[in-house]
Amino acid sequence: MIAETEHRLGMSLPPELSAFHHQLGSCKELLNAHNAIFTLEELEIADGYLFIAEEEQNIVSWAIPLQQPNHTDPIVWQRVNDLACAWYSEEQGVIEFFRTMLDWTFGIEHSSTG
Repeated sequence: MIAETEHRLGMSLPPELSAFHHQLGSCKELLNAHNAIFTLEELEIADGYLFIAEEEQNIVSWAIPLQQPNHTDPIVWQRVNDLACAWYSEEQGVIEFFRTMLDWTFGIEHSSTG
């Protein structure tokens, strides 16, 4: 399925995004528990970004710029889907971004103390 998606998109997925989908990509209940993490079939490229997730009311989209120096675990960017469509860095790689999103969805808090 990953190879088919890469062929459809005309690019290799970043390794961390590919690993995420290899492990959890078939669990649609998890991917759509609140905001929508796109399945392999839903990934799309537009305006120089690979779109990977969307806020539940389609107010915000999250994507990865196609040109990033750290292509293994690229930084996720966010935009508010309005006429301006300005992008803002989440300052997190794909895996940390998905972990943060899912932790928030399920109310998981991490203590800073050991």
